[in-house]
Order: sequence, then C-alpha cells, then structure tokens
Amino acid sequence: MNGILILENAGGRIATKYFDSDLATKEAQLTFEEQLTEKVAAMPQGGPDALLFRDYVVMYKCYQDFRVFVVGTLDENELLLTTVLTTLCDTIRSLLKKELTSQLLTEHFDVVLLAMDDIVDDGMLLDLDADAIVAREAQRELASDDQSVEHSLASALALARDQFLKSMRS
Repeated sequence: MNGILILENAGGRIATKYFDSDLATKEAQLTFEEQLTEKVAAMPQGGPDALLFRDYVVMYKCYQDFRVFVVGTLDENELLLTTVLTTLCDTIRSLLKKELTSQLLTEHFDVVLLAMDDIVDDGMLLDLDADAIVAREAQRELASDDQSVEHSLASALALARDQFLKSMRS
C-alpha cells in the first residue's frame, strides 16, 4: 500500500496519506496528484475504476465532485486495493450518514482521517471491516460524550460549591 488520496475533481487535496518514500516530499506528492487527476479526467466516463499509472496500480472511485484513490505497487493485489477502497468509502459514508461531497468531507476532516487511520497505518492494513470500524468510532464518541458530561457536571458542582462558600463568608 503506497497511499490513499481523496482529491477534488479539479485536483485539490481533501485528504492524503502517503506510505511511499518516492512520494515523501510535498512537491513529489503534488506532481503525482496533478498528473493522476489529469489521467483520470481524460478517461471515458463509466470506464474501469483501475489504472496503471507510473509504477503504480491505482484503484479509484468517482463521486460527484471528488475522487478517492488507493495506490499500490505493480505487484500489489488489485482485489485487496479494491477492498481497501470500498471499506474506506463505506466507513466514511456510514460515519457521516449523508451523501458524500467534497464540502462534507472538508467539514468533517477529522472523521475522514480517523477512517483512513483505522484502515491503514504506515502502509500496513489494520482493518477491512467497515461495520467494525464504524462501531469502534461510535464507542469512542460515546466515551468522549460521557467524559464531557462528567466534566460539565464536575464544573457545575465546583461552581455551586464556590458560590455556597462565598455566601457563607458574607
């Protein structure tokens, strides 16, 4: 696995993660993204969602105003790349519970990055079960909400105690 890219149709970045030393610099990444965007834009609509690009196999999915790419080496298993792509798209769609647009992804950038991180870490596959990832994120969110409630309650009690002590001194 060499990278996961979510790019606007015009080529602008929404979210990217690279795991390839040949694409380690921002300049190399931007050049790669620009050339990849041009190549996909020149392909016929409804054509295959896979291509050989430079020395990579690229699987991609097109949405209304953005594309999701999964990049692997030439000897990478295309079925595995497709599974990563499907898992990522399904996970993000399930977490956001709306039709995906570039604006929605930008507004919920944290969710997009969490989904990417839950699937791939430093080029190694971690999880390919979208339902399990969504359930894990829901548990994290629930735990975070519980901590917020506890913190709010503790703050309210501290404020009430301070006001009580202040009134006792008067």
